Amino acid sequence: MHLSDMEIDPADRRILRTGDGSPTVVVGADGPTYHSRAGALTESRHVFIAAGLAAVAADRDPVDVFEVGFGTGLNAALAWQWARTTGRRVRYRACEPFPLPPALAAELAAAYSPDVGLSESELAALHACTAEPSHPLSPEFSAAIEVLPFAACSLAPESVDVLFHDAFAPDTAPELWTDEVYTAMLQALRPGGLLVTYCAKGAVRRALEAAGFATERLPGPPGKREMLRARKVPLERFNIRVYGFVLDPTESYVLLVSELLPGGRRTKFPGGGLELGEGPEDALLRELREELGTDVRPDPTFGLRHRYTTGFFQRSIFRPSDQILSIYYTLRLPADTPIPLPPAEFPGAEPGLAFRWHPLATLHPDLLDFPIDKVVAQG
Repeated sequence: MHLSDMEIDPADRRILRTGDGSPTVVVGADGPTYHSRAGALTESRHVFIAAGLAAVAADRDPVDVFEVGFGTGLNAALAWQWARTTGRRVRYRACEPFPLPPALAAELAAAYSPDVGLSESELAALHACTAEPSHPLSPEFSAAIEVLPFAACSLAPESVDVLFHDAFAPDTAPELWTDEVYTAMLQALRPGGLLVTYCAKGAVRRALEAAGFATERLPGPPGKREMLRARKVPLERFNIRVYGFVLDPTESYVLLVSELLPGGRRTKFPGGGLELGEGPEDALLRELREELGTDVRPDPTFGLRHRYTTGFFQRSIFRPSDQILSIYYTLRLPADTPIPLPPAEFPGAEPGLAFRWHPLATLHPDLLDFPIDKVVAQG
C-alpha cells in the first residue's frame, strides 16, 4: 500500500525497537518503518556511512551530503559523528516533508546519544535545523533540513558528493523512485559522486543505469542480502554505433543476434562500432560482413533506409565513461542472399555469435536486452 493511501494521521508515529536494540519509527499500527526492523543503527552505518560517506574520494573536503528523507535524523547524526572522528568537514542537507513531533524527536535523541557519540542537546539542535541557510553545529558539521518533498527541493547541478537515498520503499513511496528523480539526482551529483540506498531491487538498479549511473551491488546489512551503490562516472567520449534492422526477402522476419558479452548472452540487432574514416552506412555493411562471414548487400530495389538515431541520453553499460549514440538502418536482403533464410538459426563468423530469424509480427521490446534496441523494436 502506498503511504499516501493509508488512512492514518501522518502524526501517528511511534517508536519501535529493532533487532540490534536501536530504535526506529513505525507509521500507524503496523505500517512502514523508517529503518530496517533487523537493526536501525546497523543499517545506517553499513549503507550510508561505510558504503557512502566513508567511500567518497578522500580529497573532498568539505563533503556535501544530501539525504532524501531526514526521518529520525540517525543518518545525519552518524554523518556528524563521522566528521568529528575523521576531522573532515561535512555539509549536510535533507528534505523531509513530515518532521517528527518534538517529543518523539527528543525521545529518539536520548536513545541514540550514547551510540552516535553526540549529546542530546546536539541531537536536538540537529532536528531544529529546519530552514535555510545551513546551520553550523560544530566546526566540522553544518546542516539544513528543508520541510519539503523532494520534488519541491532545489538541488543545484553538481553540488552534492554523496546522496543518501533513504526514502520509504518503492512500494510505499513510488514517487521517490522514478526516472525523473534519478535524473535529478544524477544532475545534482558531482563527477565521481555516490548514491547509496538500502534498496537492491532489479528495477531500481536498471532505472539508475538508464538515468546514467554506473551501479554496483554490495553486501547488505543484516536482514538484506544486498544494497545498491551508484556512481556518477564522468563522460569522456561518444561511442557511435551502427545497427541493422535486417529483413528477409519477404519482409516477414527480422534478424536478431545473440552475443556473448560481459555478464552473459545479450540479444540485440546486428551491428557494431563506427570506426574512424567510415561513414555509418559503410560501417554497417562492414559489421554485417564481419559478423555473418559473407558479403551482405541490401536489395537494390529497397536500399538502405535510415530507421532511427538515438533520441535520448544513454550511457554505456560496459564502459560507463562512454555516451552511446546509435544509428539504425533498415535493409531487405535480396532473394539470392548468401546466408540461411528463415526460419533458420545459424552461427556467426565471430566467436560467441548466434543468429536467428524472428517473425516480424511478434517482435517485442522484451526480446532485446539493450535500451536503444528496445525503442527500435517498438517500431
